Amino acid sequence: REKYLKKGKEYYQNNKEKAIKYRNEYREKNKLKIKKQRAKKYKENPEKYKKRQKEWQLKHPEKHKEQHLRNSFNITFAEYKEMFIQQQGNCAICGSHQITLKKSLAVDHNHITGQVRALLCTNCNTALGMFKDNIEIIKNAFKYLLKHNIDNQPIKQMIIEIY
Repeated sequence: REKYLKKGKEYYQNNKEKAIKYRNEYREKNKLKIKKQRAKKYKENPEKYKKRQKEWQLKHPEKHKEQHLRNSFNITFAEYKEMFIQQQGNCAICGSHQITLKKSLAVDHNHITGQVRALLCTNCNTALGMFKDNIEIIKNAFKYLLKHNIDNQPIKQMIIEIY
């Protein structure tokens, strides 16, 4: 086995472009087959693959972030950083700065159109999600807070600012 592995490595080093071209063509032609093989191997030993994935993520945090942003929101890490700079590192709703948070600011997006809106702290992003981005529900929550906190000075100030 070692002899064959050594020959394979030698061939690869001497014919790198040809080997890469062949590998890419094979992968393109056999996407479904490869996907099934990977799923089978993962099912047989999921902990091994989860561990490997976690190690990769820790070793390549910027690549992981880039991959996550591209797959989830179709934006680049550079675009995320630009939004961060425009917002001065603050949540677009509550104004909390990144330094005070345990997690990085989340990318808020419209779940119907997929359009990215702004960066939010975990609490504000979760709240919008719980309200299902529904303005009527948010208005009702606002009215509820007004009704039950009418003596609260910050809420009175907020009403003045909004209206």
